[in-house]
Amino acid sequence: MNQPREHTKSEYESLLGIAEEYQGQGYAVSIAPPAQSLPIGLAGYPIDLIASRDDHTVAVSVRDKKGLTRGGQEDLREITKRVNQQPGWEFELVVTESEES
Repeated sequence: MNQPREHTKSEYESLLGIAEEYQGQGYAVSIAPPAQSLPIGLAGYPIDLIASRDDHTVAVSVRDKKGLTRGGQEDLREITKRVNQQPGWEFELVVTESEES
């Protein structure tokens, strides 16, 4: 099940900004989408936001740069693969600066 994950302040701020950008482009946006709103193959992965318009959906994951360099990227290849298998879907990774930077 897609459980909302704990975000750093910079991740959360980026997530809100991304949501606002997509809404401004006419997308319907869901932050921390519930598992039942995702295709079956994506329900167990940490997707922070989905933005949908017409036949196009973007699944977004926001990650802190420091977390990625500490090995937090292991699931990204699988998420990318699974999202790209969905017709009309694409995956977007947003990397934020570490708060200590």
